[in-house]
Amino acid sequence: MLFPYRRKQDNILLIGLTLGGMSRNRLFAFDLDNTLVPNQEIYDNSKRELSKEVNNVVYSSTYHEESEFTEILDNIDRKLYEERVLTNTFQDACVRAVVSGKQADSEIESEDLGYLIHRADELGMAPMQNYQDLETLKGADSALEYVKSQGDDVIILTKGVEEAQENKIQQTGLNEYNYVIVSEKTKEHIQTFVDEYGAENVWKVGDSMRSDVKPALKAGAGAIHVDADNWKAEYADDPDREERWLRIPDLTYFEESYSAIEDFDQGKKELIKEIR
Repeated sequence: MLFPYRRKQDNILLIGLTLGGMSRNRLFAFDLDNTLVPNQEIYDNSKRELSKEVNNVVYSSTYHEESEFTEILDNIDRKLYEERVLTNTFQDACVRAVVSGKQADSEIESEDLGYLIHRADELGMAPMQNYQDLETLKGADSALEYVKSQGDDVIILTKGVEEAQENKIQQTGLNEYNYVIVSEKTKEHIQTFVDEYGAENVWKVGDSMRSDVKPALKAGAGAIHVDADNWKAEYADDPDREERWLRIPDLTYFEESYSAIEDFDQGKKELIKEIR
């Protein structure tokens, strides 16, 4: 039986005792953003809106490249991820776009820069605030219910701003499941599950190769990669095919991935890598 969890940034606290020693059930640890609920779509919409604002203010008709601002933004995303710097990516991107625009265009008024910074702040907060009408992604609820119907356990392991992630979970009714919110998903978080269930019984389900699949494999667990559009900083190379992971387009394919895991665990066939 799944032991209860309490949320806490950066680590997992076990509450109470586990009866009967190591669980014989499987545990499926689901990611939240882009796996159970939409997030990348909100971010991309904000990025497009800000790109339009920057183009109107910074670039003339002879220097109108939406792709240039997008590239600036993506490069900042990667840098901030790697350096673990907490700042407003959109604001930083606007400043850099203005600097590059000055090199190819006329001087930009200070009030124009102030306007862009204001819009960057508004749009940059959208992915963390636009959850009032949030619903789970197609296949998410049925995947969670299917795990329960098979007698296995579910936990949601998500990273991000605690208040924002908490609101998403409450808004979509996912608070009926155990969940943990951390600032960064690591091998150590998965190891906590492995210690309880055994490595062969733990599967991480998520859209990030970098934050979901790789930490799970390092802890000896398995992973189901949900092949969704993602933040550029979350991309990473595929693991070796020999490792215990597979890929599905979205959670509408979850039952098929579960069957593939069953066949693999029973020694019937090798683990299928791509389910389409």
